[in-house]
Order: sequence, then C-alpha cells, then structure tokens
Amino acid sequence: MASKWAALVGTIPNIPPDASYDQAMIAKVDALREFSVADLVDLYNKADEVRDERKKALSEAEFDLEALTRALTDKMDTESLESVTAHGYKFTPVPEPHPTVKDKAALRAWAQTHMPDNLALPWQTLKAVTKESLENGDTLPAGIDVFLKRSLRRTKA
Repeated sequence: MASKWAALVGTIPNIPPDASYDQAMIAKVDALREFSVADLVDLYNKADEVRDERKKALSEAEFDLEALTRALTDKMDTESLESVTAHGYKFTPVPEPHPTVKDKAALRAWAQTHMPDNLALPWQTLKAVTKESLENGDTLPAGIDVFLKRSLRRTKA
C-alpha cells in the first residue's frame, strides 16, 4: 500500500539535512549500505525495540523522580525544613506556578491584547493544516515551505 503522500515524491524537495549531525549521519548511512534488505529490517527492528525499552525506562525514572520529589517536599514541609543537605547535594523546594487552560477563547483574547507579537501557531497545528491543504489541493498557508520527511511505517504482519 502506497502512502497517500507518495505522489509528492519528486515534486517537493526532501527535508534539508541538519548540518549539526549531517556528517555523522552520512557516515552511518554509508556503513549501512553494505547490508541486505533483510539485515536492515532486522537492525531496524532491534533499534526500535531498544528505543521502546529506553522510552519505558525513562518514563519509569521520571515517574520515580516525581514520586520522590513529592515525598521529599512533603517530609520537608512536615519537618519545617527550608532545605536539606545530604549525600553531597542540597535540596531546596522551589514552588512554581503551573497554568492549565480552562477557557481557550478567553485566553486567546487576553493574549491578543497583552502579547500579540508572542502568539505562535503550534507546529502540530501547522502540520495538520498543511496536510489538509495538500489533500484538498488548496493553497498552502502563506510563508511556509513544504518538504518531505522520509520515514517508515511498521506493522505486524
């Protein structure tokens, strides 16, 4: 099954390489060119498994750190401690506001009045609008370039 974007190949340039790691990427791709398709698929599957394992481990570590933060700050509050120094580190609770949006329209109106130059279109929204324009044959949003990013879809057979 071909991608719905396959017709754009050759009509839109590929996404330009990031100069910061381009040379390393070229070297890695060149080294992989010696492998067969079957070997590349096997290596891809293994790398994907490693990535999934690391994501899971990172998520678990973040969860553990959040639980430890809450337990430590609760304990410090209970014991009326402003900071603690232990095991070579100083721990100081720092309260920080964390807003959540309850009324998007009201927030948008406020932002347009108070900080109109700081308003931005989120990348995901721009991507969705661009894809919809391409699908419908509509004019693309002004001020953008479109590139194709090559990726792979992997499903269980």
